[in-house]
Amino acid sequence: MTVRVGINGYGRIGRSFHRAILARGRDAGVELVAVNDPFGDSETMAFLLKHDSVGGTLHHEVVAGGDGVLVGAGRGAVRLGQVQPAGKRMLPAADWARGARPAAGERLGA
Repeated sequence: MTVRVGINGYGRIGRSFHRAILARGRDAGVELVAVNDPFGDSETMAFLLKHDSVGGTLHHEVVAGGDGVLVGAGRGAVRLGQVQPAGKRMLPAADWARGARPAAGERLGA
């Protein structure tokens, strides 16, 4: 059974989490389907995922789409651009409806 996950925040830690999912491969049973980042565009997200100063260059094809990032053969994540409401830990269920809901990764680099 594949667990569909989303990342709330696509900074260094969120991108590292994405890279870890890719490194484990399809047999890991984890599929990233949504990324919430209201501050970046798809082109910047794709570039930063592909080129990391610590992790090096990602050995997958990374393409920016109009509404997300595609990695490899059709493995992609939809970009949600919603600012998290004050005092809420997660976005409302409706915001994740296009992709992940059962499990979501909250990444905080502080």
